[in-house]
Amino acid sequence: MPIPVKSLIISWRSIGLSLLIALVVGITAAGEVADRVLDAVVGRLAMRPVSGEVVIVALDERTITQSPSRNFSMTQYANVVEAVDKAGARRLFIDFYFDRREADHDFPRFVSAVKNMGVDRRAKRTPLAG
Repeated sequence: MPIPVKSLIISWRSIGLSLLIALVVGITAAGEVADRVLDAVVGRLAMRPVSGEVVIVALDERTITQSPSRNFSMTQYANVVEAVDKAGARRLFIDFYFDRREADHDFPRFVSAVKNMGVDRRAKRTPLAG
């Protein structure tokens, strides 16, 4: 049988603070909706045709699973760099850390592929007479 409570002491400050916190949370939640609407509007207004100047080459899960031991070899990385170079890329940004792979026997082939990127195109340019 529950014990009857004769009086419950509630602090008006606690109620006021709870209402203030609830009001602040409600206002910030309404701001999220406005933020999403503004983001969608900016996305529509800033839309323009693709220039083709930036191309992202990613190694997808299927490619990695086809690699032996699910690990891309340094020769395979060098092949990717050479393919990007043959495609005529002016610059290449690689988003991998190779500091643990420097001991691999084919690491110099990868380094050579990166260093030789664009060499053929630079050799075809004629130097300025001067």
